[in-house]
Amino acid sequence: MDDGPGPPPKKPMMPIGFTAQMLEDQTSPGAQLFIKTCAQCHDLPSPQLHTAEEWPDVVTRMVNRVRRRRFFSSQKLFVPGNKNAEKIAEYLSAHALKKADDTLMNDTSPTGQLFQRKCTQCHALPDPKLHTASEWPNVIERMRGNIERMQKEAISNSEKEELVRYLSERGRV
Repeated sequence: MDDGPGPPPKKPMMPIGFTAQMLEDQTSPGAQLFIKTCAQCHDLPSPQLHTAEEWPDVVTRMVNRVRRRRFFSSQKLFVPGNKNAEKIAEYLSAHALKKADDTLMNDTSPTGQLFQRKCTQCHALPDPKLHTASEWPNVIERMRGNIERMQKEAISNSEKEELVRYLSERGRV
């Protein structure tokens, strides 16, 4: 009897390799609570993984997961109380992804659509002014690696060139 190929492999949920040393204001109480809480289950997410509006709900969801996991696990886990969870959310919101304006979110040009399709696979559409023209190639290359690890729709070399040109024209001077 053939049971078929089995379940599909589990996809990674977020990029790997972000470390506490990469955090802004890493010695602040919010950053320290973020590190203590999140690193016990997975690699740290970049604060720019979500927008300021998204982080409070994400923190609530993750704290609830830690609470459930602690209940069903013999592992000793740190579970932040409500005030500490608020500090984590405040820290992450203060360092969150800055979203693109409505003009870019509604850009119907082929490259605008490419930007929207590729970048929103993982996070809100970023403001191109987050980086300079000289920074965008490395940012896009890093995102290509994240997309590959997370098994999302890849960015080809020609799409990378197109995105770099588009973002560089709109980037920070």
